[in-house]
Amino acid sequence: MKHSKCALQFEATLVQLASIVTQIKTDEGIVRRNGGAVLALLVGRERSSVGQDRELYHRLSSWCLKVLHRLLASWLVRGVLPSAQGAHEFFIQSSAGDVFRIVEGHLPAFIPMDLARQILFIGEAVHVLHRSKHVTLGT
Repeated sequence: MKHSKCALQFEATLVQLASIVTQIKTDEGIVRRNGGAVLALLVGRERSSVGQDRELYHRLSSWCLKVLHRLLASWLVRGVLPSAQGAHEFFIQSSAGDVFRIVEGHLPAFIPMDLARQILFIGEAVHVLHRSKHVTLGT
């Protein structure tokens, strides 16, 4: 009896995971499969689910949010964008050298544009300050 109850729980979890993968593959809003869109999907599902489904989405959202938090910390504290491997996932990108911009398609739905602009501004300021420490002024 315990074995079949456990099997049913895993089956329900796998059904939910399959549902997420299907939505990521087919949903027009997530067709680009960027991290911000996937994170928004998981957070949305977490908010609208109950019980074990909510716990599943909470765990998945938490793991994804840790990545977002690391990216934000790197940008806001050090003025550094992710390396080439993760550069296309973050909603702030360098378009030419020290010119930075917000990529709206990568902005998670739960981060308002005003907040994104503030994040951009602070990161740019920190970037300039860190760069100025390495610049030697001629005397």
